[in-house]
Amino acid sequence: MSITVVRRTGLIGTILKMTIKINGEKVAKIANGQTLEVSIPNNVVQLCVTQSGGKSNTIEVKDGEQVQIQSNKWSNRIYALYYIIFTIGLFGSNLLYKSIALPVMFVLLIVLLIVLLFILNAFQLTIIED
Repeated sequence: MSITVVRRTGLIGTILKMTIKINGEKVAKIANGQTLEVSIPNNVVQLCVTQSGGKSNTIEVKDGEQVQIQSNKWSNRIYALYYIIFTIGLFGSNLLYKSIALPVMFVLLIVLLIVLLFILNAFQLTIIED
């Protein structure tokens, strides 16, 4: 018994592999763009993935099904906002800006990261229909 997992997460998390969990147990790692066949212990299992604190939804998968991993649309937007704020903070030169706005931006970055890692599912699992 096995399932096929396809990772298509785009730029989000490209460098790191994701951990595939079946029934809560780590069973494999998958790189971006990779297709992996994973053995399953039962005909029906609970599947989710994680990566550096980010997680996916949990879905029920049956023997022989194909599952696709994608970035959640909200996580893409939060990552983009995160890097825009980070870049603005990096290149800001005004003394007033650095003394007031920079600490506020830093707090905002931390809040965005917490939302992304602990509140939202950064990744979306879907069953691919043949």
